[in-house]
Amino acid sequence: MSAFTKWDILTHRLDRVWAGLDTPWEFLLLLFDHASLRLRGKNPHRHLEKVTKRFLSSITKEDGCYRIGEVHLPALDPETERQFFGYVFEDIFYFYLYCGDNYDEGKMDRYYSLLAEGFFCLENERIDVRVHPGDVVVDAGSWIGDFAAYASVKGATVYAFEPIEAPYRYLLETARLNANILPVKKGLGDSETRAVMSDDDSYTLGNAILVNGKNGSAVELTTVDAFVRDQRLARVDFIKADIEGYERHMLKGAQETLARFAPKLALCTYHLPDDPEVLETLIKEANPAYEVVQKRKKLYAAVPGGNLCA
Repeated sequence: MSAFTKWDILTHRLDRVWAGLDTPWEFLLLLFDHASLRLRGKNPHRHLEKVTKRFLSSITKEDGCYRIGEVHLPALDPETERQFFGYVFEDIFYFYLYCGDNYDEGKMDRYYSLLAEGFFCLENERIDVRVHPGDVVVDAGSWIGDFAAYASVKGATVYAFEPIEAPYRYLLETARLNANILPVKKGLGDSETRAVMSDDDSYTLGNAILVNGKNGSAVELTTVDAFVRDQRLARVDFIKADIEGYERHMLKGAQETLARFAPKLALCTYHLPDDPEVLETLIKEANPAYEVVQKRKKLYAAVPGGNLCA
């Protein structure tokens, strides 16, 4: 590892201490762990993949499930637990647990570069991309249902799309533990078809649609527009998507929904280099009234003044 990369990692972790995401003690442990691993010729990134014990201490585990505020999640196998607490937990639950669920853009700016991906909610003087009571939410790439469970406790009804069997089993249990989550064992794209998706049980966070792929699992895809029509939904208020570069295809299949209902959008933009530009263009083509905010790895969009239902 180069000296620059090593300093970059340590600076990043020190910034997390100043922001309140880590404690000084955790930073000292990182220094010790980093030095000891280097002396033994091992990978110093190992520390960054460890579960943050401070977060675990603020979570109760009872009756076979985790209690995170009002959210309930099923007990996870060790590898999925490591992925959840190591990469996902802060992005979904940090502001909910520690900042009064306040997603003011000015307050959040200091955190964006310190998190794995960033939050799925944002509010500023122009747009409000938060989950509200009564919202109908489409959760694309629901995984174990972590965001779906958060939206549930906010009073939303969530259609949670997860096509891969291993995380879908957890999603079913999450739906049992939290109200108004409706699991859908499909992916979302730009057509109603079947596709091949990577199916790595050791790292289910990274499963993706394989273009011309052969080694994976066959999954069923639908579109947001087709699902809205089939379910006769009278509204869609929020779409969250983290689908490993397939966000653009999901938007192509949601043009009618964006034009008619103007749902709030929170989309990942780090999977493909041109994601920020391509996704914003597709949103504006469907509904020019959208206002878009681009942040590190996330795009937020909403129509100022609220949803426009026809």
